[in-house]
Amino acid sequence: MKFFNLSITVIIILILFGCNNEPEKDSNVNSVEEPTLIEEHEFGLGKLGEFYRFNKVEDIGTYSTGPITIEIEMVETIKGSMGTEVSSYDKEEYKDMELIGVQMTFDLNEEVDLDKLSFSDEENIHLITDTGESIDQPDQSLSSIIDIATLKNAQIQEADAEPHLRMFIFQLEESTVEEIEEATLIIDAPIDNEGNSVGEDLEIEIDFKQ
Repeated sequence: MKFFNLSITVIIILILFGCNNEPEKDSNVNSVEEPTLIEEHEFGLGKLGEFYRFNKVEDIGTYSTGPITIEIEMVETIKGSMGTEVSSYDKEEYKDMELIGVQMTFDLNEEVDLDKLSFSDEENIHLITDTGESIDQPDQSLSSIIDIATLKNAQIQEADAEPHLRMFIFQLEESTVEEIEEATLIIDAPIDNEGNSVGEDLEIEIDFKQ
């Protein structure tokens, strides 16, 4: 009987010792957040289909290149599909999309001559991800439009107006949003009518882990 009691005691001690020596969790490891269904969105994504936000980084900074001032307000990683009720997007290419959305404002900080300067979302805005995927331009069907003419007209007609807020969506083809931890937004400087850069090219680092 004494031997039986001793065995039970030894077993209890071993169990307690094992519980107290579990490996500690690394406090530096980022916990994976659950994706959030987008219901309210500055550009109405919640009304166009079912989209989930995985990461969001805000207030990244204000930058200038030539006569253009740009403020990066938010970058988000998104997964989702356009609703079938949006007939113009009722195609396979708009299903199960992996997206990086960039919201930024544009403003002119000086007078410009439309005939001597070129800048547009189609030619000057690009994205590179830490997975090695390079995207030459925002998706032209899903994104806003910006160009020198738009900025010039706003400058002439609404001198006291707020800078133009635009959203540019980059569709991932080789990566998933879960894989993306960092990205580099590249904004090329405006070009004059002789092909010269008017300002510096911008490379803006986006850290989704922060």
